Amino acid sequence: MSISESNKIPAESLRRKTDSRAVSAVDEGIEPLTGVRAGSRPKSGAYPKDSVRGKTKTCLRGWLERAAKLKAQISKPPKPKNTAKK
Repeated sequence: MSISESNKIPAESLRRKTDSRAVSAVDEGIEPLTGVRAGSRPKSGAYPKDSVRGKTKTCLRGWLERAAKLKAQISKPPKPKNTAKK
């Protein structure tokens, strides 16, 4: 499955020329590289949905939910075959 359109980084942001510069934290480099703000967690605990962190959390949550469903499907015991002759 592909990441939904709302979670993709705009292509024009990736094509933008950037300068080399030192940063002291990853957050300082995310916005200049992607054109999308990194996002900081407010007291409510949820990152803004339109931030890199918000989009990442949404994507990871989707993967986790799909993995849990797959695990549940795999963990189900197989149905016994009816081998009795009639």
